[in-house]
Amino acid sequence: MLFLVGLGVYGSALGGLGWACGLLTRNLRLRRALEGGFYDKGLSMLQKWRRDDELTATLRDKVPFPDDEVRQRMIAAVRELLALQVAAADRSNPHISEELRKDIKRRCGQVLLSLWPKCQDLVLLGRPGLDSPAANAKVSQILAPLDQLAEMTAAARSRIANATLAGSSLEIHDALESAGAMKWQAGESPRIQAMLEGS
Repeated sequence: MLFLVGLGVYGSALGGLGWACGLLTRNLRLRRALEGGFYDKGLSMLQKWRRDDELTATLRDKVPFPDDEVRQRMIAAVRELLALQVAAADRSNPHISEELRKDIKRRCGQVLLSLWPKCQDLVLLGRPGLDSPAANAKVSQILAPLDQLAEMTAAARSRIANATLAGSSLEIHDALESAGAMKWQAGESPRIQAMLEGS
């Protein structure tokens, strides 16, 4: 009996050690990505690991955006997407189906992933030595759909909350669809990437 208890304690200790090593490895990978200037990779890691508070803190404190206005506009869009995910994940709300929860989570995740290359592009556009008028024009072209994304995501969240009060799952689904925020990635990402690469 004591032998079995000892094995259990030993196994728990090994499990705890494995978890700690995994966390250290993750943190090392994250630090290397950020210190190496690969902000898109670092942000993707934080999203994958569901470290939302650290994600917004990294955007605020570690990503060298061209200026504070650009930083605030990016953070606003990311916060709205994260808030929509949290609202959809609230299982105390009986009016959101499991299918719709998964759909919102998937779409928000896809759009967030599409934002990290934009962060990288904005960092590059803010570097000294670039033609300022041309760089500023490209920054503005990135920010315009980004602002629209934040507005539409906030509207979707608000309409979903209002529809929830009415208790209609169909209204909730329609609110998400009609807001259109989740379609930003498919519509804007290739156009902006092509613009950044060529024109």
